[in-house]
Amino acid sequence: RSQRMGSIVMLGRADEFDRGVPFAVFRDALNRADSSLLSRPQREALGALQDDLDRDFDSNTTWSSDAEASTSARRMLTSVAHLLDELGQKYPAVLALEDLHLADPASTALAGLLARHLTGQPFFLAASVRTGDHPSVSMLEQLFNRLHAEGRSATIDLERLDRAETHVLTASILNGEPSSGLINLIFDQSRGNPFFASECIDELTQSGELIEEAGKIWLASIEVSDRLWVSTALVHRIFRQFGAEAKIARAVSVFGRFQLRHLPIVEQITGQTSQEVASGFDRLVAEKLLVSGPSGYEFTHPIL
Repeated sequence: RSQRMGSIVMLGRADEFDRGVPFAVFRDALNRADSSLLSRPQREALGALQDDLDRDFDSNTTWSSDAEASTSARRMLTSVAHLLDELGQKYPAVLALEDLHLADPASTALAGLLARHLTGQPFFLAASVRTGDHPSVSMLEQLFNRLHAEGRSATIDLERLDRAETHVLTASILNGEPSSGLINLIFDQSRGNPFFASECIDELTQSGELIEEAGKIWLASIEVSDRLWVSTALVHRIFRQFGAEAKIARAVSVFGRFQLRHLPIVEQITGQTSQEVASGFDRLVAEKLLVSGPSGYEFTHPIL
């Protein structure tokens, strides 16, 4: 919706595997950014921030304490603020951070600094947090409560979507009126989870399984549900096949552009020895899941 209104949107997702990599959720957001939609100054600001993150990573060996994470976050604040200022030249930029409770300490610290110190800047920060017993939840709730008390934030408690709400979400994403069969499929596949619903819609769109006719958006075939399950099962089969290498692949995916000098941090994340990491990494390359590019190693297929 923000993109249709003209805003540039960056989305990053945190994962517990990423906690050994500082600013992992911000790296994810930057790696997902579509540079073809950016102007030259915006691309330069994006590249400068990515370079700053790499330099900060290479110049530090540990982010084991909250104080170290906070210091590192303050160093990044100026570069992030510059990027958001460039992205918000016409419309406020949107930075969405999903599952922030799983983020590494540096990412959490930087998100807090952005929320507190960039009031009035042309950007919108959205974060999702799952309540529960996770160690970061209490601190994040305190931050959001303070921002709410200062009139700088709003909190929305999300429950599972019912069928009517799934209809509204689908219509908003597709910018059209979905058929009842399409809604039934998305609701059944997602079980009311907004993220799964969005992923299901994206899969249907990208695979050409939707057609627009008579003012409605319909499924192109009644066999679509079987193909959706095949797509999901494909990922599971790949990672069952590779076993221990799956942890290596997940750690590598955090970087987007992976340099071999970062293999030691993969050892820390996965708990594997240097020999195990090197062997696993070589197998991922040999099986052509990873390929060497001008900026480092990348995954050969976006589904991975």
